[in-house]
Amino acid sequence: MRSFVKFAFGAMAFFVAGDAAAVTVFTTDRAAFEASNTITITEDFEGIGVGPGAVAVLSDPIDFSGFTFQSSGGGGIVGLGDGLFGPTQRLAANTFAQVLEIVFPAGITAFGLDLFSNDDSPITLEVFDTSNGLLGSFTVATNGTTPAFLGVTTDTDIGQVIVNDGPSGGIIDNISAGTVAAIPLPGGILLILSAFAGLMVAGRKRLA
Repeated sequence: MRSFVKFAFGAMAFFVAGDAAAVTVFTTDRAAFEASNTITITEDFEGIGVGPGAVAVLSDPIDFSGFTFQSSGGGGIVGLGDGLFGPTQRLAANTFAQVLEIVFPAGITAFGLDLFSNDDSPITLEVFDTSNGLLGSFTVATNGTTPAFLGVTTDTDIGQVIVNDGPSGGIIDNISAGTVAAIPLPGGILLILSAFAGLMVAGRKRLA
């Protein structure tokens, strides 16, 4: 019995120590993301002033709703007019070979957006903390007209997000951001905690 108890306590100590690292969760369900988090910022880029079917080169960097948008190489940010890649105005890096970087205001732990590609390439979202440490990344399939939503929640402030789809040009729209209501424990931790509880009950029965 002593060996099982020692093992159980060792497992508990391991996962408690691991909890010091940031917990990052990705989702492709916008409704669930917005329902489970406190959304304080939304941005649909409808105010960028680009005419239907037009492309306008904007300043680089440029700010919207407290976020700073910039291209990786300073090639410019472009606004895409209604009807060009769908029925709404959207934002992208001007040079397709460059990635779109989004720098966050303070206090954001939940962030989601619609992703599009001009050639149906997958897009990878890389998420960093305020010290530029990688919190996680996730890749979704995209196309030019149907949005692929990707949301991320974490237990530490997000400092920056990089929208990367290689040479094909990543396009974004409909940002939702705010704070996390709750971060679920990963399934592995729950399994270990359940096993630990079972071992303790078994131990008490044997002692009785």
